[in-house]
Amino acid sequence: MGRLQLTASSSVETIKTGSPRESLAGGSVKGSILRAHVQWVAEQRSPGDLADLRDALPGEISHELSSFVLSSTWYPFSWLIGLDRTMIDLFATDESDLLAELGRYSARLDLSPIHRLLNFRNPHEFFRLSAMQHSLLRDFGSAAYEPAGERQGTMVHRHYGCFSPVDCKTFIGYYEQAIWSHGPRQAFVEELECQCHGARNCRFQLSWQ
Repeated sequence: MGRLQLTASSSVETIKTGSPRESLAGGSVKGSILRAHVQWVAEQRSPGDLADLRDALPGEISHELSSFVLSSTWYPFSWLIGLDRTMIDLFATDESDLLAELGRYSARLDLSPIHRLLNFRNPHEFFRLSAMQHSLLRDFGSAAYEPAGERQGTMVHRHYGCFSPVDCKTFIGYYEQAIWSHGPRQAFVEELECQCHGARNCRFQLSWQ
């Protein structure tokens, strides 16, 4: 049997009007997110690329990432965005592609064999739980999942005091991979509304076949 063909459709074109804004101060994310992005470089790039990344990061972030980043420790949200922007400068031919791949990689790590033992019957069940566990990874905002039929739903990121278009693009890849990991061959993720472009919330439409 040949490999399943996984396809995705990612777009933020519907909300791209004018220059995006962002707010980086005041919020924190768990170290597991930063670790996943650094681990992507360690696994997908050369040892020299990992050294280049650490050299290019601002001093405080570089010093912390040169040691062991604890998954359970809180780190400034601004560090995550600084890390990702440095990776874009060093490694990206297309910013959106790289950020989506970082999101997919993070999802593959999160959806470990132990996590899959929960035996979700469909992506709806996973996304409901993911929204409920939002505060385990971020100390700002909240998430809500709204099913819309058998193969579609909406994930809403609400009341984010911290936000960045860089972060939104990684979520697109994360949600794609989460869909694939639960069986569907095709995943479609579109950000319909975004705080970075003046909306009240970030709203991601998710569908699959």
